[in-house]
Amino acid sequence: LDKIFNNTKSLSLDDYTIEKIPGPQDEQWSAVLKKNNEVIMRFENGYLEDMTIFGLYPFIVNRDKQLVVEQFSGGAHCCWSDWIIELTSPISILYDSQKYPVGYGMVIEDINKDGNSEFIQTLLSFDYFDRMPHAYSPLPAVVFAFDESSNQFVPANPRFAEYFLKDIEENIQYCQEYITKVKANPDSYDDSTGEYLSSVLQVVIQYIYVNQEENAWSFFDQNYLLKDKEEIRKKVEEQLNNCAVYQYIKAH
Repeated sequence: LDKIFNNTKSLSLDDYTIEKIPGPQDEQWSAVLKKNNEVIMRFENGYLEDMTIFGLYPFIVNRDKQLVVEQFSGGAHCCWSDWIIELTSPISILYDSQKYPVGYGMVIEDINKDGNSEFIQTLLSFDYFDRMPHAYSPLPAVVFAFDESSNQFVPANPRFAEYFLKDIEENIQYCQEYITKVKANPDSYDDSTGEYLSSVLQVVIQYIYVNQEENAWSFFDQNYLLKDKEEIRKKVEEQLNNCAVYQYIKAH
């Protein structure tokens, strides 16, 4: 978003103004949204002044531009918060990233070229999963698209399966390189760093989040050869059951 919006201190549209203010903690900066000079919403997930950005963007065809707010609280691999707000009366919050286990800033793209913009964030449900460090963790992209019936931006990976699986063959090939080593002696293979597990789950998780679970678990069964196979599957399923993105995809 910092490539789209200037790092301005305030922005006004009709009766609404959003501005950066010091606080609430020492050395912290936040933002407030006001209507007719009355505060109606606070954004307190940022830290330094330039860690809060906002602007207006035309996500939805035939509607006025929406207010986008993004804050970064600091931290190595997490800690972005994003909102999309329609400045109607009363306001409508079309997206609040805190409802989902996602991180990093949003990347806006009209994937299907229909005039409505989707945006992509990174799923963090499997960050540091089991024995994997962050560097090997499966961090799939999640696309959010506008749903007219709920007036919300919602997870929509299955609608864009071709887009998300375009590199799946490269991931499969990468996994095969590990399998050749593991097959030589699966009982004594040292995967304490999680590199082999990562190579398998990079494929499995991609399939799962485009609602292709049969492909996902078939790949897992054929290609994960270590003796903790059942334990890993249960842990994956537990993470999925606690993931709001997955639960939305399964329900819709």
